[in-house]
Formats: sequence, structure tokens, C-alpha cells
Amino acid sequence: MKKFVFFLICLLCMIPTISIAHTKITNSTPSDGAVVTSDLSELSVEFAEEIENQSTLLLTNENGEEIPLDSITVNDNIVTGNLSTPLENGNYTITWKIAAKDGHAISGEIPFTVEAITKEDLDEENPKETENVQTEQENKDDSSNSASSITEELSEDSELTEANETENVQENKASLLPTISVIVLVVLLGAGILILMRKKR
Repeated sequence: MKKFVFFLICLLCMIPTISIAHTKITNSTPSDGAVVTSDLSELSVEFAEEIENQSTLLLTNENGEEIPLDSITVNDNIVTGNLSTPLENGNYTITWKIAAKDGHAISGEIPFTVEAITKEDLDEENPKETENVQTEQENKDDSSNSASSITEELSEDSELTEANETENVQENKASLLPTISVIVLVVLLGAGILILMRKKR
């Protein structure tokens, strides 16, 4: 009788151990309490024992609203849920419900957070870089404008110089004409005087 009672006590002690073995999760994506910083489009929970095909996953947000899963598949000891679009930033909970091969129905929860970096976050984190790029572009534009202005000024100066040289040449020619005329007149007068003197002789 004592042996039978001892056997029953041992059997009762073993029952929780058997149940607990089936509740053990060996791996999950995302893991319990994880902070996900990239796009998340697939959920998976892996168990220590093989599970039945009727095992399932339920995804809810921080308001308790269910997020629809495109599909749920069971492969040996892994149950996987696929999302049509990546999750938005926020707090989520995966509720898993499985049926072990020995018939035990087990469930649990895996909370996690999504904090993916968006384009707006990058713009807010790097406003100085954006400003620097804009400033560099403005400086390039200013340099181009300055170079164009200098080129135009040089062209105008060159044209003015050529015009001044032309005017100086014309002025020099004009100033030489009276001198040449006087010389020609003197020569003619001298020649006329010589001719007259020869005739008188």
C-alpha cells in the first residue's frame, strides 16, 4: 500500500514536468521583449517539440486590435505568420496557441516593439548635413556667377582698350596731316624759287 501511494505521488510530480516541457520555446522572431529596428514582415515561433497543424498565431497592437496575417503555416515544430506589409512603429504582442503531439493545448505571449528608422527620422537627425549640402550648392552657384561676371568685365575692358587704340591711331594720323602739308608747301615753294632764279640767269 505504501509503495502504491509513493508511486502515485511520483506520478503527480511528473505531470507538471511533462506539461512544462511542451511549453518551452526554443526560438522566436522577434524574441520576447525585442526592439525591432528594421522592416518586419514575418513572425515565427519555434518549440522544443513537434506541434499539430491546428497551431496558430495572433498578432495585436498596443490597443488590443488584431493585425491580420496573410498566412499561417506549421512545419514540424515551427509556426510562421506572414504579413502583407511591414509593421509600423509601436508595441505589439504575439499570442501563440499550439497543440502538442500528445494532445496538450498550450498558449503564451511574446511582446515586442517596432522602432524602424524612417526617412523623416534621418532628415531630423541630419539637418546640418542637409543644410551643408544646400550651402555648398549655393556657394558653387555664387562662384559660377562670379566667374561669369569677371569674364564679362574682362571682355568689356578688352573692347574698350581696342576702341581707345583705334581712336589714338586716328588722332595720330589727323595730327600728322598738317605737318605733312606744311612740308609739301615748303618743298614746292623752294622748287619754285629755284626755277625762277635759273630763268633770270
